[in-house]
Amino acid sequence: MLITSAFSLDRAIDRHPLTVTPDSPVYQVIALMSQARASCVLVVERQQIGADDRLSIIGIFTERDLVKITAQERSIEGVTIAEVMTHKPFTLKEAEAQDILTLLKLFRQAKFRHLPIVDDQSTLVGLITHQSLREVLQPADWMRLRRVTEVMTTQVIQAPSTISLIQLTQLMAQKRVSSVVIVQNAQGQKSTETQEADRSLPQSASIPVGIITERDILQFRALGLDFYKTKAETVMSSPLLPIRSSDSLIAAHEKMRQQRIRRLVVLGDAGELIGVITQTSLLQALDPIEVDASVGALQRVIEERTAELVQTNKRLEQEISEHQKTEAALRLSEGRLAGILNIAQDAVISVDEQMCVQLFNQGAEKIFGYTAAEVLQQPIDLLLPPGFTKAHRQHIFSLYKPADGGQQMAGRREIWLRRKDRTEFPAEASISKLDLPEGTVWTVILRDISDRKRTEEALRHQMARERLLASLSLRIRQSLDINTILNTTVAEVRQFLKADRVIIYRFQPDWSGVIAVESVGPGWVPILGTTIHDVCFAANYLDRYENGRIEAIEDIYTSGISQCRIDLLAPLQVRANLVVPILKETRAAEGLVSTGVLSEAAEQPHDIVTQNSVQAKHSRSESSAITPKQSANPDASTTIAPSLWGLLGVHQCSRARRWQEWEIDLLKQLATQVAIALQQAELYQKLLAANQQLLELASSDGLTLVANRRRFDEYLNQEWRRLVREREPLSLILCDVDFFKAYNDTYGHIAGDICLQKVAEAIRQATRRPADLVARYGGEEFAVILPNTHSAGAVYVAEQIRAKVATMQIEHPNSQVSQFITLSLGVGSTIPDYQSSPAQLIAAADQALYEAKAQGRDRTVAHNV
Repeated sequence: MLITSAFSLDRAIDRHPLTVTPDSPVYQVIALMSQARASCVLVVERQQIGADDRLSIIGIFTERDLVKITAQERSIEGVTIAEVMTHKPFTLKEAEAQDILTLLKLFRQAKFRHLPIVDDQSTLVGLITHQSLREVLQPADWMRLRRVTEVMTTQVIQAPSTISLIQLTQLMAQKRVSSVVIVQNAQGQKSTETQEADRSLPQSASIPVGIITERDILQFRALGLDFYKTKAETVMSSPLLPIRSSDSLIAAHEKMRQQRIRRLVVLGDAGELIGVITQTSLLQALDPIEVDASVGALQRVIEERTAELVQTNKRLEQEISEHQKTEAALRLSEGRLAGILNIAQDAVISVDEQMCVQLFNQGAEKIFGYTAAEVLQQPIDLLLPPGFTKAHRQHIFSLYKPADGGQQMAGRREIWLRRKDRTEFPAEASISKLDLPEGTVWTVILRDISDRKRTEEALRHQMARERLLASLSLRIRQSLDINTILNTTVAEVRQFLKADRVIIYRFQPDWSGVIAVESVGPGWVPILGTTIHDVCFAANYLDRYENGRIEAIEDIYTSGISQCRIDLLAPLQVRANLVVPILKETRAAEGLVSTGVLSEAAEQPHDIVTQNSVQAKHSRSESSAITPKQSANPDASTTIAPSLWGLLGVHQCSRARRWQEWEIDLLKQLATQVAIALQQAELYQKLLAANQQLLELASSDGLTLVANRRRFDEYLNQEWRRLVREREPLSLILCDVDFFKAYNDTYGHIAGDICLQKVAEAIRQATRRPADLVARYGGEEFAVILPNTHSAGAVYVAEQIRAKVATMQIEHPNSQVSQFITLSLGVGSTIPDYQSSPAQLIAAADQALYEAKAQGRDRTVAHNV
C-alpha cells in the first residue's frame, strides 16, 4: 500500500472564521458572507472567564440554510440570525482533531461540510471545512494515477435555463444538494418551464450551459434580486470550467484550487453532461478503505507502465539504428515547416541586412492585403506608417549588440503597421535576429490586435461609466444639495460623452418645460432657464415617455422625425439628440396635485429643492380637493407610482452622431440616480419643514401665539451675547394687565383668554422691527425684547403699546383706574458687558413695573442698569 504524504491537521483549522452575535439581522449576515466569500458563519456569545474574553459557539448558519429559507419564501425583514440558525452544532475538541483518517471518516459518515473546533473549555478555536482540508492536503503519487470517473457523482440534478430562482432554490432544498447544473438539449433548444425542473434528461442529450450553487444564492440575496422574476440563464455561472472523466484526480484538485471553486462539471467526448466531482469526492478518495481498494488497480497500472517502458526501449534501439532515416525525416520536416508558415494566421516576415523582405507568408498577405510578389525584395518601410520608420530602425539597431549565441530574441511589443489600403492598425510583434554564415536574418511574427484593442477600449469605457455612476451615487449619499449634485452630474456626463450640451428638463403642468440644469460647451448658445413649448409633446410623446421611452436621434434632418420636432430642436442648435425620461416615484394622492407646482418652478428654474418644497406644500394644502371616491380609499395615499418629472438629454450640436448602446444604458442609469436624488431632496425639504413647524410649536405660546417663556429666555441670552460683542444697548419692557384677576372673576376665564389674545395682538402691532420679540412672560404678563434700543426709544415703544391697548377699549368695570383694560409697563435698559447678566436687566424692568403699579398703574416707568 502507498504511504500518504505528511499532513499537519493544525494547518487545516481556520482560526479566524466568520462570526456574528445572535441578534445580528439576517440581511446583514448575508451581506457579510457575500463579501467574505464564506460558506458559513458561526453564531457566538462572548463570555468573561476570569480576565479572558472568550467566544462560545451557540449555532451555525450555512449557505444550505439560506437556500432552505429562500425556498420556503420566508421574509428576512426584521429576522435575527438566532431564529434561522442551526442550534448546538456538532463540535470537536482541538485535542481530538489530530488523526486525519478519523476526521475524513467523520466527514464522510456524518456528511459534515463545516466542523467547528473548540478547546477544553468549549471556547471557539476555529473551523475545518472541505475546502480547508483540500487546500492543505498533499496528495500522494497514487492520486495522480486515479481518474475522475472513479469518484465522480453521476446523479446530477439538472434544470432548464428558463427556471426562476425561487423554483431553483426550492429544488435545491428539496433534493438537499449544493448546486444545480443548467442544461439544454443536444439540439441547442432550451427546456421550457413547464417541464419538471428536476426531471432527468438522457445523459447523452444534456448539454451543460451553466451552474448555480449555494454560494450564488447567497450572492443573489445579498444583491437583493427578485427571485420570482429572475431567470437562471441571466445569473448562472457561465462559461463552465469542465473536466474530462479521463483526467486525473490531481488535475481536478489543482483546477479547484486555482479557480477557488468547490465543484467541477464532468463532460463526455461530445460535451454532454456525465457527472460532477466535488471537494467531498476528493476527500472520499483519501478514505483508507478507498485507498486499499485502489492498490490493486494501481499495481496493475504500474505493471502496464513497465511493459510500455520495455517497448519504448526497443523502439529507441530501432531509432538509433535508423539514424539515416531520421535525417531524411528532418528534411521532410523542413518542408512541413514551410507548409505551416503558409497556413499560419499570424504574419511571418523575414528581412535581410538591407531591411528588404525575403519571406512573406499567407498570413501576412491576409493581414496587409499585399501579395507576396508585391512585397518580396521591397524595403520593410512599405509596411510601416510614415512616422514609425525611425523608431523601427532604432529598435533593430538595439539588437546589433553581441550575443552569446547565434540567435537573439526581442520581447513582444506593440507597434502600428499600414495595410495596402493605407489604413493603419495595431499589432503585436516579436522580432528575432539570427546570424548565419550567409548573413544576418531578421524574422518578425506579427499578430493583428485590432479586436483586442477594441475590447480594451470597451472595458475602459465600462470602467469609466462605473466610476461616473459610483461618483454620482456617492454624492447622493453624502450631500443633500440637489443643485450641486445635478450641476456636477451634467458637467461630468458632457465631458465623459464628449457632447456639446447636457440638460435636465423639468415639465410644467401644461407639459411645456423649463431647462432646469445645463452644461454647455464653448461656442454654443446656453439655454438654461429657457421655457420650451412643444405642441406635439402631450399628444404624441407623453404616454411613451411615461412608459420609459428613450429617444435616440442620429440626425434631426435625416431620422424621419416630425417637422414640429425639427422646428423645436433646430433653434436650440441641436443636430443629434439622446433623451431618457426621469421617472420619480410619487404617492398616488400626491400625484393628483404634483404637477400643479411646475408653473411656480418656472419662476426659479435653478432651484430644484425649492420646487420640491413648494410641491410638498401644495400637496398638503390641496389634499381636500381629492374626490370622495379617492378619499374613501384608505390606500390612496400610500400607493406608489412613477410619474414623469422631466427629461435627461444629451445634445450634439456640431454634427450628426450615432448613439452607442452603452451610451443609452449609461443615460438610463443616470436618470434613475437623478430620480433618487430628487426623491431624497424632496424628503429632506419635508423634514426641514416639519422640524421648523415643531420648532415654532415649541417656541410659541399656545393661547396668544406670541413667543413663550422658553423662547424669551433663549432670545434674551442670544441678544445679550451679541450686544456684548457690539457694545450696543438692549432694552426690556415688562407689561402687566391691570386688575386682571377682577376681570377674570367678572367675565370668566374664557373671556379672560380672549382679552389676553387681544392685548398680545396690540403689543405685536406696536413693535414693528423684525428683531423685536414679543413674549408671554407668565399669566397676564407680557415682555418685549428691544435689541439696539436705548431707554428713550424703549419708553416710546412702551407708550405706543399702552396707547394701542387703550384704543381697543376692552370694557373692565371693576378696574380701579379706568372703565377699560389698561397696562402698567416697566422699562429696563442697559449696554451689556461681561460683568453684568440678563438677570440684572430683568430685575431692573421688574422694579420699574413695580413702581408703575405703586404710582397708580396705567403708566410707564423706566430704569437704567
